[in-house]
Amino acid sequence: NNGELIFLKQTGKGKRNALAQGIRHLQSLAQENYSSNSLVIFMDGDSIWGEDLLTKVFPYFQNNAHLGGLTTNEELINFGSRFYEHWFDYRLSLRDFYMSSHAFSRRVLCLTGRFSVIRANLATQTDFINMVENDGMNHWLWGKIKFLGGDDKSTWFWIFKNGHRYGCKELLYAHDAVVYTVECINENGFLRSQKNLRRWFTNTARNNGRSLLILPIWRTPLFIWFCLLTQRLSMYTNLIGITAALLLGCLKSPIYLVAFLYLSLFQALLCVLIFSINRGRLLFAGIYIQFINQWLGTIIKLWAFSNLADQKWTHRGGQKMSAQVADRGQFTTFAKVNYARYQFFLKVLFITALVFFMHHLIDPISDFNNALFYFHD
Repeated sequence: NNGELIFLKQTGKGKRNALAQGIRHLQSLAQENYSSNSLVIFMDGDSIWGEDLLTKVFPYFQNNAHLGGLTTNEELINFGSRFYEHWFDYRLSLRDFYMSSHAFSRRVLCLTGRFSVIRANLATQTDFINMVENDGMNHWLWGKIKFLGGDDKSTWFWIFKNGHRYGCKELLYAHDAVVYTVECINENGFLRSQKNLRRWFTNTARNNGRSLLILPIWRTPLFIWFCLLTQRLSMYTNLIGITAALLLGCLKSPIYLVAFLYLSLFQALLCVLIFSINRGRLLFAGIYIQFINQWLGTIIKLWAFSNLADQKWTHRGGQKMSAQVADRGQFTTFAKVNYARYQFFLKVLFITALVFFMHHLIDPISDFNNALFYFHD
């Protein structure tokens, strides 16, 4: 088969604009050159195709007319920080495990930007292109927020919401098809990993609320809807254990903290064993990375859900959107930023108070009754 390579000059307005520009060019050619089975591939420039990638991917679409989009497995090629290499490899192991599980419900939770394939009759829809280019949200505090990153969440959400109209509502994951992710780290690997978590979690937070509004069973498999709900709940539940252990260890006996650490170590070993078997190799650094992801990652997620307007890509041209709304005074901006911080600390305080209540260290009901009795007297 003959192929044609077409170069399009970017306008310098970011990845979303470049993607939209490319799809619009395909849209202009679609009626003449493309069949109903045509596919559009979204791929980052720092990705490398694995062996027989297209041979493994295309049959999914040929054999399933209801398939709207598909994403693939990833492996890491890292240059730089050794810690970042272990951390990112473990993250990809988690991704592979969860994606494989979600795919049984015929929906995954993301069409990853590294490499994903979408049917051309969906990708060339005008509203699909507009969402890729101009996706955003109206927030009660920040007003209109235009998304800089998270284009993979936008493509996923459009199909998740609208795919049933075209008979292509399924979103799958190909475990045996591999794309190699190239990472070049010229900074502290630990700090870079936390920057990535903040960017990923903020993208997830901005997409989570609207995804939950798509009703389960009728339009969304119940399991997938529940997974979307746990994205919002897990940041609280993950911190209850460590908060309880710290408080009880300080107020009652250190044995509580020791017991919790032993339990957490057992859980981390179990997770590493499961992910290592699934990945086909031993993930040596998985234990301490599991601790980092579970506790520090949870704090970052809490912060992300409270600061939806903050966006920064230090390694993609320095794109940045600060937490402020245009055409507003400095005092308004100051008030909004600090209210967002207040929300974050209020969530931490809520978790701490809940732990106190669960372990009978405080009893607000009894205190309230005593206060009523005192005033009555």
